[in-house]
Amino acid sequence: MKFRELFFDLVFVIAITELGEGLSHDVSLDGFLVFLGLFVPVWWSWIGYTFYADRFESEGVPYRLAVFGGMLAVAALAVNVADVFHGHSTGFAVSYIAGRVIVIALYERARRLVPEAREICAFYATGFTIGALIWLASLATPPSLRYLLWGVGLVVELATPLVARRLIDRIPVHATHIPERFALFTMIVFGESVIAVATATRSTNWDANSAAVAVVGFVAVVCLWWIYFDFVDREEPLRHGVARGQTFVYGHLPLLASLTVIAVGMKLGILAAAGEIDLAEARVALGAGVPAYLVVLSVILVVCQPAYSRRVLAARL
Repeated sequence: MKFRELFFDLVFVIAITELGEGLSHDVSLDGFLVFLGLFVPVWWSWIGYTFYADRFESEGVPYRLAVFGGMLAVAALAVNVADVFHGHSTGFAVSYIAGRVIVIALYERARRLVPEAREICAFYATGFTIGALIWLASLATPPSLRYLLWGVGLVVELATPLVARRLIDRIPVHATHIPERFALFTMIVFGESVIAVATATRSTNWDANSAAVAVVGFVAVVCLWWIYFDFVDREEPLRHGVARGQTFVYGHLPLLASLTVIAVGMKLGILAAAGEIDLAEARVALGAGVPAYLVVLSVILVVCQPAYSRRVLAARL
């Protein structure tokens, strides 16, 4: 199953790359808002397929075809990221809606085939359908209202599992498998930081400044990787109730977004050290990304592992 999951995650590599590339060209308040607004549906698309597969994955041809269709929708989502940064949003919306339709169809299929899961599948399908319909309605509106409707649709979808908390206890996810899936997705985002360091150094003229920033950037990525996987390897965070599990899951949204911002900052820092861009852009990305990552990870640790070392948490903060 891991090889199948890795294959599925490949399309999200493209999406994360495109999100980082778009932000690197517009490190302003508007650029950050667009980046965050696009990151949420990309991350939520991954969440939808990942949690369905954890509970209801099968070896049948219909399921595999549905997954391949979902991969195609996410690939189209990734391709259209750059267009949204330039004010063209229709392709992104259509791609997202297509991906959600497949997830909704999968939950409807599970509702019919798994009697004990009918209530939660029906609830999820209803919430996701409402969200998808709001996105569909946004296609008939001007851009200013369209983005507002996207936000409303995402709030409905993200709130669906939170409202269904009592149902989750009846059909729980695998306490060890989900953290592994999140670790794999986090590795994808960490990989973007490593790639950013490598590509930035390749495209600049080597000198003492750019080489030093590249080395320090790589060391920083290693340190951030170290403290994350030290946390993941200690204990399964989903074994201690739905509230802690949902903190772990939803906490990864700002955590992964901040990691992507860090990757952008690494790239811009190397270019700035070489004198190719203004240093202020790199300062903004790194000054926002690294503290956000440390704060969010600390919050997840406080909630999911109350016995975690307070001195370590204090040092990070």
